[in-house]
Amino acid sequence: MNSDDKLNSTEKLLDTIRGERIGARSEKKSVPKVFQPNLSIRRCVKKRLTAGVFIDLPHLSLVLTGDCGSGDARELVKWAYVPVPAMVERNDTRFVSFLRSTLDDFLSEHGKADVWSCIDSKDLKLRNILLPDLPDSKLANAAFWGLKKEVELDRDKEIFDFHLLGSVQSSGVTKQNAIAFSGLKVEIKALKQLFSSAGYPLAGITAAPFFLQNFIQSGLNGKGDGLEIIVKVARYYTEITCFHKSILQLVRTIRTGSHSLVEDLIDPFSDDPALKSGDVPAILSCASDLNTGFFSAMAPGVERLVGKVMRTGDYCSNNYGANDPVQQYSFFGETDNCKPFNDYARQQASADVGLFNPYEKYPHLNPGDKLPKGGPERCGIISALGLALSTPEGTPDFLDTYIQRNAKAKFKRINLITFGLCLAVFLAFSGFWWWQHQVLQREIARKNQIMAQVDKYIPRVNKSLLEQTLKQAGDQATKINAYAADLLPLAVINELCSITPDAVTLFSFEADLVQVLAEEKKNKKAAGKAEKVRRSVLLKGVVAADYTALEATLTDYVVRLGDSSMFGDITLLNKTIETIGEKRVLNFTADMEIL
Repeated sequence: MNSDDKLNSTEKLLDTIRGERIGARSEKKSVPKVFQPNLSIRRCVKKRLTAGVFIDLPHLSLVLTGDCGSGDARELVKWAYVPVPAMVERNDTRFVSFLRSTLDDFLSEHGKADVWSCIDSKDLKLRNILLPDLPDSKLANAAFWGLKKEVELDRDKEIFDFHLLGSVQSSGVTKQNAIAFSGLKVEIKALKQLFSSAGYPLAGITAAPFFLQNFIQSGLNGKGDGLEIIVKVARYYTEITCFHKSILQLVRTIRTGSHSLVEDLIDPFSDDPALKSGDVPAILSCASDLNTGFFSAMAPGVERLVGKVMRTGDYCSNNYGANDPVQQYSFFGETDNCKPFNDYARQQASADVGLFNPYEKYPHLNPGDKLPKGGPERCGIISALGLALSTPEGTPDFLDTYIQRNAKAKFKRINLITFGLCLAVFLAFSGFWWWQHQVLQREIARKNQIMAQVDKYIPRVNKSLLEQTLKQAGDQATKINAYAADLLPLAVINELCSITPDAVTLFSFEADLVQVLAEEKKNKKAAGKAEKVRRSVLLKGVVAADYTALEATLTDYVVRLGDSSMFGDITLLNKTIETIGEKRVLNFTADMEIL
């Protein structure tokens, strides 16, 4: 904060709105109280910073925490309790400017921080319910109808959410323990718009019971293993929050606050400044014990309020605490400095009764005697501190309901699937590249091996040597072809002799193979290439066999000729049955291609 000789931007804005002239130092309004513990802010900037902003007109409470120490402990960085200019309401455009200026002063030197705020508990509906052990896709609907059986719900006007707390055994059946709650959509939207207009979009919007739960879950209050009641006494209402084994069970708001306790004492014509001005915390602090006149006038109201708190505790004991008595009542609010009020509560309760002092039980949040000790200021700072302890993982958030969580989970699954597919493609291409690399290495090794073998041969292979080798091979092939052509007739006769059975007698064999070979040579010389000339044999013979087997014998003979690698297409030109002596034979004439 600036020194007393300088006005910060918040003070200037306050003076402008109020229309007050900035005068001498003695004429200035009291500046907002801001305390910054002796912590390493540079370390905090590197970690997660969370700012809790609690709006309780006519004051604005702010607390900043950060992960500055080792482990998961949150440390208090600074706090502020700022009066809101008179006649400035929450829906006033001037309040947006005031909020922006206040947050600028509060967070300017610390960098980016997650900002959390809350809706009023009167706009919250909450119950602890048991759900059947259903699939995740059906839990939301079951939680909605479970809450709707307890309270009236309107999905068009309210935002619904639920948080699972774990599995429990009920009558031998496994069920899911859950907190189901809803908040007015218009209030949540207005709060979100307010901070967005101020240039500080909210990281989360919760409710009073949930930031009190932040204290309980952090072990900052009570024993945590029984039934605990935290009571906030505000100006015009009292909020009763029930916890059983550190789990939020019930929230009850009654229309009896600190003003109801002292309204009969307020007298505009009184000589007492507190009674004349109607300063409720000051009037409450005037009562020193149970026997004072002040407290006697407040006694009926105190009796009604404490009675409602005790009856709520009995209800929580019967319905949520398995009939175990309440272990602790913790009060905070405008009655903090009213000693007889706390004494009366102790007389009426069968459990421990004390002030709710979370920062006094947690060294990271207890920088000595600098934090407020009582009254509205202490109440506001405790509320803002609870907001500053909020986390996306552990604090219910109306900006991150089950709908958003399911969408994020689906998006995460899609990302995982996409990543898996990309990884699979990458691995496939990596495997293919590795295989090609191995093939390349093998081919290189094979090439080197061949080159090593080539280097052993003398003379070395060159063009002239290849040409000479090819010429010698051509000459050799020509000799072989000439030899084959000269012996072709003999080969044909030999093949016929080996194939022809005893039942077949050949008596004519006509083939001009010499003329055919001459034509092939002539075509080759004329056209530059050998054209295929059909070579054939005209074969005449007689089949002498049983009369019924003549045709079969001839057919078998023709098939055997066709199976030969030397003969191609065979055509029977003529076949007749004749009688020679007393035996009948089958004469045939066949045209047979020579391959």
